[in-house]
Amino acid sequence: MMRLYTLVLWLLASVAHGQSSPTFAQIELTLHSEQALPLPSSIQFEVVVSKPSEYQTLLAGWEGVQVDNVSGNTLTLSLNEHYVANAPVINKHTQSSFVIDYDEPQVQSVLTQFKQTNLVSTPDLLGQSIEQYVSTYITEPSYIHNFAFASTVAKSKSGDCTEFAVLTAALARGLDVPARVVVGSVLVEVDKTLEAFGHAWNELYIENRWQRIDAALTNQQNARVFYLPSYVLDNEGPGYALALGKSMFTLPQRITDVRGLK
Repeated sequence: MMRLYTLVLWLLASVAHGQSSPTFAQIELTLHSEQALPLPSSIQFEVVVSKPSEYQTLLAGWEGVQVDNVSGNTLTLSLNEHYVANAPVINKHTQSSFVIDYDEPQVQSVLTQFKQTNLVSTPDLLGQSIEQYVSTYITEPSYIHNFAFASTVAKSKSGDCTEFAVLTAALARGLDVPARVVVGSVLVEVDKTLEAFGHAWNELYIENRWQRIDAALTNQQNARVFYLPSYVLDNEGPGYALALGKSMFTLPQRITDVRGLK
C-alpha cells in the first residue's frame, strides 16, 4: 500500500538532481505496551529528531500539536488528528514559483481540464475536488523523480507523494487558493496495525482556515492517518533542494510509545 523509499537517499537525491517521492521512508514505530487499536483522536508519543529545538519552534505553527517535554533529542508530543495550522497567509502562497510553476503551459492545461470537469458551487468543496482530481490525474506511481516541478508532473502524470503535493499546490494556486507543501510523517492505522512513514501533503487556505489535503492517500479508504508535520516548503526557488535537505534534521528518526490521550 505504501511507497517505501530511503528518506536520506531521497533528500540527497533532491539536493543532487533538483527533482522525488505517494510516501517515502518507513520510520521505526512502537506502540505503548498497554495501548490497543484503534487509537483515540488524540495521542501522545515520543519522537527522536536531530535538532529538537528547531523542531519545537516549527511545531508552534499548528494548534493541536503540543510539545509536552524535551529531553536531549527526544520530544514528547501530544497530537490531535484534527489539528489546524495557525500560519498567516502570505503572497507566495498564491504565486507561481520555480517549483510550483502553475503559469507553465503544462499546468495551465491541467487547470483548464479541471475547470471543465469540476463544477464546484461552494468553496468548502473545492479542496476535496482538487484532492480527488489530482489523486486520479497521476496514474504512474514512481520513485525516480527527485521532487519534480509541477509542470513536469503535469506532463508525466507520474510520481509519489511529493509529486502529488506539488501538483495539488499548483492547481490550487492557479485557482487563487493559497496553498503550501508540508513534509513530515504519517502514522497509518490499518488492518489492526500501526506503521509510520515519511510523507508529503498540502494545506490549502479555504473559508478562513488551513485545510489539510492529501491527494496521494485520499483513496486509502480503510486507513486512518495521523499527520505529523516536520517542514514546510518555504523556499520554492532554485535553492529549494538545499533547503529541503535541511529538513532531515526535523524529521523523526523513530516514534515510540504511542498511546491514547483521554
